[in-house]
Amino acid sequence: MNDEIKKKLMVKEKWLRALFMLLFFIIGYILIGLICLIAVFQFIWDLFAVYPNEKVLVFSKQLNSYAYQIINFLTYNSEEKPFPFNHWPPSS
Repeated sequence: MNDEIKKKLMVKEKWLRALFMLLFFIIGYILIGLICLIAVFQFIWDLFAVYPNEKVLVFSKQLNSYAYQIINFLTYNSEEKPFPFNHWPPSS
């Protein structure tokens, strides 16, 4: 094995990032399920009410922003770790 490759494989930060990526992959998978449940809830709510539930709308906007942060981290477009290592995204 090439010495340069060995050096790269021994970098602790790369393995730590891999651990965080695994954690956020699992969180993202759960998040997709939660977003689907919210979509079903909002549809059922909309059948019986005039407007979608405002509080759930705000929360779902925050979840969408959080999912975007996770995707950016997983795809190396951001080095900032999402919540709980950073602030929860505000609703825009």
